[in-house]
Amino acid sequence: MPDRRTRIRLLTALALCLLPACTPLGLWIYEEPRIEITEVRVDDAADNAYPVRVSFRVSNENDFGISLDRVQLLLVLNDTPVIDRELSTTASFAARDQQIVEIGVAWTDIGPGLRPRSLAPGAPRYSVSGHAFVQTPIGERRIPFARAGTGAAPG
Repeated sequence: MPDRRTRIRLLTALALCLLPACTPLGLWIYEEPRIEITEVRVDDAADNAYPVRVSFRVSNENDFGISLDRVQLLLVLNDTPVIDRELSTTASFAARDQQIVEIGVAWTDIGPGLRPRSLAPGAPRYSVSGHAFVQTPIGERRIPFARAGTGAAPG
């Protein structure tokens, strides 16, 4: 029978051999999900319940699922601040998943900068920035995003 020191060494060696089986390559690698704004659409007709729609591409390169819970959004259209608030949303993403999420912004969420027929004809200039709040196995993550450009015209 091996002595106590030999048994401890054998158990330590066995534990070190089994550890890599618990996680890929013995490491748990986390990659921050990517949030990219793909489109800002404005249709300020008075009968439209959601006059502003912002589309996000969410990419999850991890080996586990995540969920998007809410977005803190600052939107400026034609140099006029329109939205500066937190919006709730619910979207789940499987491991190694990528999806487009569209968030419609209701009239009640919009500041006084956008009202029916207040935009010039054509595609509005916009800048949008903020943070997406994503739930992961390691807790809530706050992921920044920003983009400026010309949005799609109504229609």
